[in-house]
Amino acid sequence: MFGIVASTRKAAEGTVGAVRRAGASAGGAHFADGPRSSFRVLLPDGTPGSFSWNEKRTACCAVVGEVLDPSAGSQEDASDGGGRADGAARRLLHQWEQRGARLIQNVSGLFAAAVWEVEAERLTLLCDWIGGIHHLHYAMTDDGLAFASDIYPLLQIEAWDGALSQAGLAQYLDFGHILPPNTVFQGIHKLAPGCALTYENGEVTVQRVFRLDFAPRSDGDWVEQFRDTHRRAIARCLSGPDEVGAFLSGGIDSSFNVAAMSELSEKPIKTFAVTYPGEDIDEAPYARLVAEAFGTDHHELALESSAVLDELPEMIWALGEPAMDYSFIPTFNLARFARQHVQVAVSGDGPDHLLGRHHPVALVRRTLGRLPWSGRLASVLLASDRSVRWKIAGWRRLRKSESGRFLWKALQSLDGDAVEAYLSIYREIAYRGLLPDGPRAMMDSTAAGVLDGAGVDAIVTDTLDGQPSEFERMIGLDLAIDGSFGVFAKVGKMAGYHDLQIREPYLDAEMCSLLEHVPSGLKVRGSAMDLVRNRARTKYLLYEAARGVVPDEVIRKPKQGFQAPIGRWLCDWLADRDAHALLPALARSTQWLNAGAVDRILREHREGRRDHSTLIMMLITLDLWHGIFVEGNADKPGWTWSEWLKQ
Repeated sequence: MFGIVASTRKAAEGTVGAVRRAGASAGGAHFADGPRSSFRVLLPDGTPGSFSWNEKRTACCAVVGEVLDPSAGSQEDASDGGGRADGAARRLLHQWEQRGARLIQNVSGLFAAAVWEVEAERLTLLCDWIGGIHHLHYAMTDDGLAFASDIYPLLQIEAWDGALSQAGLAQYLDFGHILPPNTVFQGIHKLAPGCALTYENGEVTVQRVFRLDFAPRSDGDWVEQFRDTHRRAIARCLSGPDEVGAFLSGGIDSSFNVAAMSELSEKPIKTFAVTYPGEDIDEAPYARLVAEAFGTDHHELALESSAVLDELPEMIWALGEPAMDYSFIPTFNLARFARQHVQVAVSGDGPDHLLGRHHPVALVRRTLGRLPWSGRLASVLLASDRSVRWKIAGWRRLRKSESGRFLWKALQSLDGDAVEAYLSIYREIAYRGLLPDGPRAMMDSTAAGVLDGAGVDAIVTDTLDGQPSEFERMIGLDLAIDGSFGVFAKVGKMAGYHDLQIREPYLDAEMCSLLEHVPSGLKVRGSAMDLVRNRARTKYLLYEAARGVVPDEVIRKPKQGFQAPIGRWLCDWLADRDAHALLPALARSTQWLNAGAVDRILREHREGRRDHSTLIMMLITLDLWHGIFVEGNADKPGWTWSEWLKQ
């Protein structure tokens, strides 16, 4: 979706034409002229339900994504208005006339939308409560405002002058994520989840509409309530005329989805899994077990060699902004594979974030914090000279283990607050330590107002109502940072690139409302020693709900996540390349490359001394992003990574 409000119809049509000619967006244009200004919106062809007028033609609405009835529990009730072509936009416009921007609190579905009120000449941009799957970017123009669900149209209308946003870049280099309103493009912003932006009389205002309001209750059969709520969310996912399939990783989240889908569907569900033949991380056997148990029409995509990485430039272009999470690689391939069979895929994202996967960090902080001098001891250990600390063999071995890494997070939490404890999880592997002195100094000055303390905490505080506990603040952090602009964004962008619609039952509005009231002891369960050793059972409620429904082997298996054998794949590509050969764009922009430090981590990874997969992929992603968007004017790359490395 691309839209613009301009002072004249000619100016608006000229901008829409420029976007079309650049190939950044194609499809049907809709317009609505007010007394003094003009509104134009460009929507892809073949997207029924994306535009609608109200009966009096005083307001119109454009939508990407889906708008469902949160109270619906059957396929008939959750249908798209009997198959009417204006379903999603009509449904949202109806909610708008009843509730205005407050509709975000009630509407179920993942969407981004624009509402234009003709007489008032007022534009309102809306984003669902969780965001990520569908984004909204916006930028001021010479005589109005332009917006888009993807970044590319805004880059084609000279909304970006080529300068990088210091705040956005500092966030990415510091902990791997770029939070709203920042993007990495100076002058282009993005709307935060659960917010409404109003553009009127040349002024932009943004208001928070949706907030999480944790109010845990001790009453009720939470397992059965969770099952019933999930079943209704799955029924909504199965609604509509399009054929719906499911991503099936073999983990508990996707397996519980498939179980409910198979119960509610009259025909076998199509399921899609990635397999890595011969790799320890391959979860395909568990996916096959679930597929067999529920009689699905199962499809597997084998990613067998490092040749998969040759398509990295296309993947980076699809992302739009650099990303820390390299699981976008299998997601890109799985989305393309699934789209060959279905139009819609149900994904299992959300439980890790909503059920408090970082709860043990908060509890360890609370437990150890009662010990005398614990905070002082943590400060001394963390502030000790890095070169001395890393020479201690015992400390080095400890940091390589899972328990050691968890202890490091606990020390960080004791030294700071919950926000710093959370950010330390990502700062541990982020790019910041490999920067030359100049950019690092820039980051230090930028971070003072953007990142540390109040900067990130303000984003989280704005998303929470009441007096949240530390645990609840960490859920807010995880949703706002790694959720909306990490995992969910990755899935949404990779699927959207292949024209695959994603539905997320765990991110359903009714499910969110339920989980606000679930006691924390049902989200994470374990003894004090389990918590200290990072052995507590996370997502406890989901596991209890899945017991007796999902095969026991899946319930007993250790959590693995949506991984790829990136360490081995990278070794195939690294060969004897140094920093300059592997990262040509960053090498040309020498201010961003500390070649000596990068050469060290490449050597350690190549020799098997340490696994630097995430950090190396973060560097490669930034290098390709710089080559495509900064050096290449955001043109879709017609070249592969192997061709890029030959320069």
